[in-house]
Amino acid sequence: MDTQNLKRKRKMKRKQDFKFLLPVIGGILLSLSAWTLVSITELQATVSSIQNELVNVDKQFGRIFYWFDKFTGK
Repeated sequence: MDTQNLKRKRKMKRKQDFKFLLPVIGGILLSLSAWTLVSITELQATVSSIQNELVNVDKQFGRIFYWFDKFTGK
């Protein structure tokens, strides 16, 4: 009987030792997902601003070429 009780206590103790891991792993996953979301949002904002600058540069080149065509004659 004593050996059976010891085995039961060991099994119960083993189960209780890992109960703290669930909140820890959940917190780590939540932190990683939040960090990923913030990083993707910042990346999208950066890409958007770069695209806007490229459109502005394209407009400036168009104006410059128009000016050259206008005054050099066709």
